[in-house]
Amino acid sequence: MMKRLIALALLIPLGLTTAPAYAASAFSAGKWDEETIELFGQLPVLDGGRIKPMDTYAQFVMLRINGKRSYIPIGEDGEEVSRREKMGPVEWLMDCLFFPEVASDYPVFIVDNADVITTLGLERHDDQRDRYSYNELLPARQELMARAQSAQRLEQRDRSYQQNIMLSLNNSVFEFEALIHYLDFAREDINFQDSRLMMKVMGIENEDAEVGFADFFEKSADIQKGLIALNQVVEENGTEQFQSELDAVDKFLFPLMMAEQTAIALRLFPPAHGEDPEWRTPAEMTAQMWQTPLADHEIALLRAMDSMVDKVDQPLAFKTELKNFHSLLVNKADDRGEYAMVPMELSYYKSQWIYRAQIVFVFSFILAALLWLNPNSAWMTRATWVSVIVPLIMLTTAITIRCIIRGRPPVTTLYETVLFITAVAVLCALFMEYVNRQKIALSVAAFLGALGLFVAQRYEITNQQDTMPSLVAVLDTNFWLATHVTIINIGYAAGMLAAAISHIFIIGKLFRLKKDNPAFFRGITRMVYGVTCFGLLFAFVGTVLGGIWANYSWGRFWGWDPKENGAALICLCQIAILHARMGGYIKQMGIHIAAIFTACVVGFSWWGVNLLGVGLHSYGFTEGIWTATYLFWGVEGFFMLLGFYILFRDRSKPTASEPQKVDTPDEAVMAK
Repeated sequence: MMKRLIALALLIPLGLTTAPAYAASAFSAGKWDEETIELFGQLPVLDGGRIKPMDTYAQFVMLRINGKRSYIPIGEDGEEVSRREKMGPVEWLMDCLFFPEVASDYPVFIVDNADVITTLGLERHDDQRDRYSYNELLPARQELMARAQSAQRLEQRDRSYQQNIMLSLNNSVFEFEALIHYLDFAREDINFQDSRLMMKVMGIENEDAEVGFADFFEKSADIQKGLIALNQVVEENGTEQFQSELDAVDKFLFPLMMAEQTAIALRLFPPAHGEDPEWRTPAEMTAQMWQTPLADHEIALLRAMDSMVDKVDQPLAFKTELKNFHSLLVNKADDRGEYAMVPMELSYYKSQWIYRAQIVFVFSFILAALLWLNPNSAWMTRATWVSVIVPLIMLTTAITIRCIIRGRPPVTTLYETVLFITAVAVLCALFMEYVNRQKIALSVAAFLGALGLFVAQRYEITNQQDTMPSLVAVLDTNFWLATHVTIINIGYAAGMLAAAISHIFIIGKLFRLKKDNPAFFRGITRMVYGVTCFGLLFAFVGTVLGGIWANYSWGRFWGWDPKENGAALICLCQIAILHARMGGYIKQMGIHIAAIFTACVVGFSWWGVNLLGVGLHSYGFTEGIWTATYLFWGVEGFFMLLGFYILFRDRSKPTASEPQKVDTPDEAVMAK
């Protein structure tokens, strides 16, 4: 029975469905069905310097505003409805675009401290941390903007907690406003009224005739000629007798002015020429329409967008127009060679490889803990092996897919370093377990897998940015990313793995576990010693390659930059461990204390340098990470103190010496 339960638990997370991550909600303003949501989520959009699915864009916009990737609607009684009815990011985005007046009432703006609401002069909710709607915040919009601008002028370290919240909230409100006003130009009626000039220019005989926004661009050359002619007549004869015509022209052109001011959120329009990488917004197209006429496909896309807005209250007709817009946009993006990775990215996020791997790693850690209750069980051992290998394969698959999507090596961002280092640490631990068979490395592999993916998840939520962004200029080289960055991160993984194993040594010694089996602790020390040697090789090679890259990019091999100093310190710490052990200056406990100290240095080089905000490598700064970094250093410092305490305790209370069986020269060295 237990075997069946374990097999079932392993299989559940592997159900890699291709269905949408969020089903259609009955509470959205548009009452979108799943096909409509999926079609809209497949639209390509330029954001953050790369073409991505609208689904990805919606996820991270909602994460920044809402603090999570879903919205749980509020029922008529003021309580949240069932979580099964939660609204997904694409559905929420569609409501923002097509039903802004309803979306403005959704309480999606996360405010961590209600005192901020009180400071703005608004009515706060009962909970200290709660979500507010745009309409609730709107009365204090000017006050919020003023306070945010004041905070923006300060350095990050000089801002108060409330000022940071104000700044973040203002950014969220601005981003939301860009969405709800994006299609205002298409909702605005084009009014001819008494403008006989515009009727003539547009070839319209009836002033009640309906024209769309795309018609502005189709007739842009004729409109421009008409405006020039009107301006000449006004200059020659004065404005008084032509005032009514001028007013009528202003009203006629009002949607153009509105588009130029508000349609800024989504870059949905590919340019005509393939060599031009920048997709455009309606605002940019409007600003340039008098200089550069729009291409036929751009006018067709605008006309399809007009039609979607017109048919928004007719679900079937809207879906038909959306299919037309989808077909036009996807075909153009495909012609430009920019759509190939969009379906793969959609599949990547829907499959949720990282999330599922994290679940299985947690399960594998529980299984490893149960294994220690019955360490001689062959089937439990095999099950634990499988439960670690399965999520490792899932994690490796996720990393591989990300490499294919971006056309990059596996490590380009801080988020990806967490995924890569976790995978390397788990793989190395499994190799050690295969050689050592003490079940220690197997347990460490499960623990590091779960911990690493938890850190990746928390970082993604804290950073709230696309985890596959375009790269800063200095990193935009696949050769050095594949060599220096990848190799140095393998060194980081080894440093963290050695420290993780050292924790087991210290805990075992603290509680006098296996006190009658000194070979158990010698085995742990051998593992740490071997991983340290492995880590030193990659840390040294990676540091040298980094110097060569620096010479290539900045014209000098070494500049005592904080990141360079961190890499050098890792090498020095690992060299010191090896030499001190060979010279007899430290014994087993000394190796483990030094390995944990090295992990602190790795943490500084890996995360701390980016948090300093100085140097040439400070391009990965993320707010909110300092607390986690200090916590990590505090925990590691505590374990180092425990190690010194154990040394003092064992020396002050000597125990009877026990004969040690030394099987190999290596064991003889470790037994000293």
